[in-house]
Amino acid sequence: MIEKGDLHIRLMTASDFDHMVKWLNNPQVLEFYEEPPSDMARVRRKYGPRIEGSHYVTSCIAIYQNQPIGYIQYYPIQQDDFVTYGLDQNQNVYGIDQFIGEPTLWGEGIGTAAANI
Repeated sequence: MIEKGDLHIRLMTASDFDHMVKWLNNPQVLEFYEEPPSDMARVRRKYGPRIEGSHYVTSCIAIYQNQPIGYIQYYPIQQDDFVTYGLDQNQNVYGIDQFIGEPTLWGEGIGTAAANI
């Protein structure tokens, strides 16, 4: 999808579920993710519809130096949230969430770079 230097962002595939299970069981990552630890069944249930295109959230994987290192998702803000956030309902507004799943890479500016691609 997007590439800049050593950073590449691509759509998530089912082959990424192992990475998600690993990352979503890391206590350091979970401090910021606001979800309980995940097993493969939970990851498939949540992210399967997203990679199949039957969910409004688009899931992506961040690759750094040819290694998967994190998760990024983007999505159109849902109508109910326009009121919550005080947005003009005629706007086309998207949200984005991300995390670096490899804590050894935290503080390196990779998350900021991914958000600014």
